[in-house]
Order: sequence, then C-alpha cells, then structure tokens
Amino acid sequence: MFKNILILLFVFLFSLSLRLTYVHTTVLDTPLRGDAISYVTYAYNLVTVGIYSKEYSQTTPPTPDSYWAPGFPLMIALTMQLTDKEKSFYPTVILIQTVLGALLVVLVFFIGNHCLPNWATAIATLLTAVSPHLISFTGYFLTETLFGFVQLLAILTFYWATRTGKAGLFALSGILFGYSYLIKPVIFFLPLLLAGLAIFHHRRSCPTTSQFAPVKFTQLAIFLILFSLFWGGWSLRNLLSVPAQADNLTQSALVSFVQGTQPDFYEHWSSGSLTPGHLSPETDPANKTWPGMLKNFTPLVLADPLGYLTWYGLHKPYLLWGWDVLIGQGDIYVYPILKSLYTTSPVADASRVLMKWLHPFVLLITLLGLYPLLKSLARRQLEVLDIPVLFYLTLVYITVVYVILFVDGRYSVPFRPELYVCAVWSLTTLIPSSINKGIPR
Repeated sequence: MFKNILILLFVFLFSLSLRLTYVHTTVLDTPLRGDAISYVTYAYNLVTVGIYSKEYSQTTPPTPDSYWAPGFPLMIALTMQLTDKEKSFYPTVILIQTVLGALLVVLVFFIGNHCLPNWATAIATLLTAVSPHLISFTGYFLTETLFGFVQLLAILTFYWATRTGKAGLFALSGILFGYSYLIKPVIFFLPLLLAGLAIFHHRRSCPTTSQFAPVKFTQLAIFLILFSLFWGGWSLRNLLSVPAQADNLTQSALVSFVQGTQPDFYEHWSSGSLTPGHLSPETDPANKTWPGMLKNFTPLVLADPLGYLTWYGLHKPYLLWGWDVLIGQGDIYVYPILKSLYTTSPVADASRVLMKWLHPFVLLITLLGLYPLLKSLARRQLEVLDIPVLFYLTLVYITVVYVILFVDGRYSVPFRPELYVCAVWSLTTLIPSSINKGIPR
C-alpha cells in the first residue's frame, strides 16, 4: 500500500513539474485572444452583472447567448470570485490546469493498473506525462485540459460503478458527465451509449463469472437523471433567457458542420481568403440556416461523391487524430508563442520530436487493436464494460462526432489518454503472452 502511494506521488510530482516548468518558461503572444477572450468575457459578465454572454459592454447590459457552453467560463468565474477579476485570476486558472494535467496522468496510471501489465502501464503513463500537446494546453485559456480530466474521470467512475454496483458512483459519474457536457456538448451521446452498454452486458453476461455487479435499472436511472439535469437545465435556461436573434448552440453547430464540409477550408483560413463560395456561414447568409446550407451542400456531394467519401472517411479522421493543430500556430500550439520550454530546452524539444515521430505508430497500433478487441469480445475474453472496450468506444464515438462536424487536431487532445491506453493495450495483444502474465483484472 505504502509503495503504491509513493509511486502515485512520484507520478503526480513528475507530471506537475513538467507542466509548471512549461508554463513558467513559455511566453505567449497575447494569450487572451480568440476563444480564450470569449471565455474570459463570459466569466467577467457572470461575475459583474450575472449574465452569461460573450458580448462585452461597459454601458449597457450584454445580451445573453448560448454560443459556447458554460463549463469552462464557470471555472474562470469561480476563480475570479476567489481571487479578483482583473489580474490574479489568470495565473490561478493556469495553476489549476497544471494540477489537473498532472492528476490526469495519475488517472492513467490508476487505469493501467486495472487493465494492463506493469510495463504497459508504465508506457501509457509516460506517454501521457510527456505528451507535448497535453503539456502545452495547460498554458492556454481553453477547454481542453479541464475537459480531458473531467471526461476521463467520468468514464473511470462509470467503470467502477458497474464493477461495484454502488449507487453513489453511478450518481457521481452522472454528475461528471453532466459537467463534461457543459464544457463540451460533443460528449452528449456518450453517457447514453454507456448506459446502453451496461444494459447489454446485464443481458449477455453470466452473473457467476462476471467481474461486474448485476446492473440495477434504478442505478442507471440515477446516472441518466443526474446527467440530464445538466443539459436539461442548460437547455431550459437558453429557452427562457436567450433571445431568438442571439448567438446560440444551434448556430455554433451549424457553423462547425458547414466549415467541416470544406476540404480546402484550412488552406483558405491560413491565407485569409475565405469567401461566400467556401460555404462559410459568416460570409454567406444562405448558409445560416440548415435548409439553406443543405441546399448549397447537396449538389457539391452529388457532383463528387467519391471525393466527399474520401474526405469524410479518411482525411477528416486523420486530421482529427493527426499531430498538428490546424487552426492556430501549428504543431502543438494554438496561439502564437514568443518562446516555450520546447524552444529553450534541447531535452524538452527532443522529447517533442520523439513523440511526433511515434505518433503515427501510436495511431496505427490503436487501429490494429480493433481486431483483437472484437475477437476478445466474441470469445468473451473481455466483457463489454472492461476499460479497453469503454476507451475504444469513446475514441470511435468522438471520431464520428467530429467527422460530421469540423475537425482539428486540437479537438482530439483531451482524448490522448484514451488513445495511449488503447495503443498500449493493443500492443500487449501483439507480443508473446508470457510477457503479459499478471495483467490485473
């Protein structure tokens, strides 16, 4: 027990030191810009006038909107309340993100101890600890770090709820998934899929051999009701408080979908040459409604069905899980940097180069793992609620959602822990079984 505590403490302190070193070394060129300044404006308006709006005004009350979900701005607002809304809130939020980033690595170590041999746990933990994306995003006022931690903890809590059958864990998982939704609504259908998986497992498994507790529908009801309170409450607020003409989540989804139909969007974005012909809702009024967008989009698909099949089936998944941040500075950076740990430390930069070199192999090994996963399920060597199944389901789900919408390498960053665990689990299926003896279950 004491040994395990020491290992967890080492993992946490090592990961925390990397992230603290990064944020203290890195200098951003105007850190509050783009999405970041919108999140801060939401938080500032909440604290000062009690209105959730990204519209900044010193003279008139801002108009409520629902363009971005409130999970991350709520954290900023709470920090402003505890510190101040002018200066000290900024380093406090960054500090919170570095701690969450380090705790994320601890979660991966904990997860690995329950589904991987020791050597594989060490690899998955190390990959998460030194991931340049996970490290660099702790220095941005963006949702990825908070979302990555909360959604992973939500999945892990659901796993333990189904293992132990404790109603309290089902309730906690529902709350965590609810807050995940308030950070990133793309997670919406995942809790529903997990609940369906639990019901399927209940009907398929043998109670005398299963490692999971029998599913009680009252427990799943608690899970889904608590999750629904978050998105239902947010939807009700939008219905009652947001004017019809204000920016809203539906408009945000439409913008994302329309921009995601354009194979050349990234090229035109980087050159600043977006036009109405590029199906951008900001520039073409005809695309500001779903019927208008579909009217414009359908002839393009019919004119080049193979091209769009390739775009949605191959190119967009690769862009999502690829290395580069596409809408931003590029590589591991969203907003421009004047210097960072990776530009000042040869050792840190060598780790970045190594991780970049390994990344295509991580993706390939993860993809190859789908076959042994399905085979193990068919032979009942894995149960449908085991961690590899939950993580693969999460990766597939998030890929489908973003392929339908707009993709950027940035959007896959919160799910790098699941990617690394799946890659290493897949690796364990490809090597001699003698090395994998003693996998915890």
